[in-house]
Amino acid sequence: MDKKVLIYCRVSTQQQTTDRQKEELLKFAAENHWNVEEEDIFIDVISGFKKGEFRPEYVKMLERVEYGDIDIILFSEFSRLARNATELLEQIKLFIDKGINLYFDKQKLWVKDSNKDVGSIILLHVLAVMSSYEIELFVERSLSGKITKVQAGHGGGDERAYGYMHNENKQIVINPIESKIVTRIFEMYVGGYSSIQISEILNAEKVPAPYVRKLNEYKKNREAKGLEVKEYKFDTDNLKWRISTINRLMHNELYKGNRRITFYKPDPTNPLPLSERQDREIVYEYSEHVESLRIVSDELFQQAQDKLSKAHYNKNNAVRHENLLKHLMVCGECGANFSVGKSNETSKNYISGGRTYKCYGRVNRKDKPRTCTNGAELRQWKLDGLVLQLSIQMFAEINIQQTNILKIENLGKEIEELVQIKSSKNTELVEAENLYKKTLKRLIAIEDDEVAKNLISDAKHKYDETKNVLNKTMDKLSREITTK
Repeated sequence: MDKKVLIYCRVSTQQQTTDRQKEELLKFAAENHWNVEEEDIFIDVISGFKKGEFRPEYVKMLERVEYGDIDIILFSEFSRLARNATELLEQIKLFIDKGINLYFDKQKLWVKDSNKDVGSIILLHVLAVMSSYEIELFVERSLSGKITKVQAGHGGGDERAYGYMHNENKQIVINPIESKIVTRIFEMYVGGYSSIQISEILNAEKVPAPYVRKLNEYKKNREAKGLEVKEYKFDTDNLKWRISTINRLMHNELYKGNRRITFYKPDPTNPLPLSERQDREIVYEYSEHVESLRIVSDELFQQAQDKLSKAHYNKNNAVRHENLLKHLMVCGECGANFSVGKSNETSKNYISGGRTYKCYGRVNRKDKPRTCTNGAELRQWKLDGLVLQLSIQMFAEINIQQTNILKIENLGKEIEELVQIKSSKNTELVEAENLYKKTLKRLIAIEDDEVAKNLISDAKHKYDETKNVLNKTMDKLSREITTK
């Protein structure tokens, strides 16, 4: 019987390639006479520290697994599935519970449902922890190497800034062609042009966008290694200058010769994006003024900052448009964040229909071509309204629960008090009865029958009155206790 086999590959960035992973796993499948169709291969370009639900292709693979016809899934190594030992073991258990066998090529390890012996379980846990430790160690060593390079005068990432490059000694130097564009951008902006106008002018003149040089370098390196041309999710032949690129470029102090590099303590187990992490521990801070790296004057740079500051103040989109859910949404198709804008039907009114939450990859502008065709688009007011309604309902239910709990507690206390009062009244009744009996014994001893008879009658009348009052009080208390 033929085995149904899937392959899962993952890399962290668009510049990395899954070619090696895919080729090695396909070779392993062929050696075992397993046929793997292209539709059975799932490739994600996303960090392994992100939970599975944020990996679009991984989610698709899980959907295939739900059909129940999968026998084997091949991975190149543990870190392709997860880089956290706990998450890794959870994911492995998920597949094993469905009767699927897993193979990790680097570790040369099969994980099967039949591996129930203690030795196999211990080995799996040890390898998972070791894999997680190796990753953390690699990240720390990589950081240490970067710090050493910066201290030796080499680039620390800032050499990738537009207008700079590496020289033959791997040191950061000014790029003579791009630096002229940088100066021109600053001069145009200070001279009265807006970021939109500058981007349109550069695109009209077909000035290569900043990412083009990096992309060409990646392509050149792949060709030198004999690798196939890599496919990207965006149109590499139509990269344009964007408004955000212009603004980000003008904020970079490197253009006036100030190198500032901060190295944070690596935390490979943290699933949050770097931009969302707080209180990160700083390992090393490098700050130096290098005059040879200056492209613009201090005066020109400051004039641009002043204008940028005013533009930012006058156009605060977060204030102009309250967006309840935008920062919480991620596209399940391409992994991009969501944006807010007019729908494809074009309408200006928030209530009557037009504004929508949509995958940013679906946005199609002159400076930003569409990269996602199947991402979701939802009417903003409908989704906001639904969330608000459910939130109000949830808080109302919580409030009702809390109110009822408080009422029950108060009623419980009141019942206890009533029971105590009823008990004391019953004690009064017993004491009145005992007193009546003692009075009868004392009065019977009187020799004058007529006097004794009158006194006994008075005592009985008084006892009956007390008894009736106490019984009515206790009946009332019993009804109150039952009601509460």
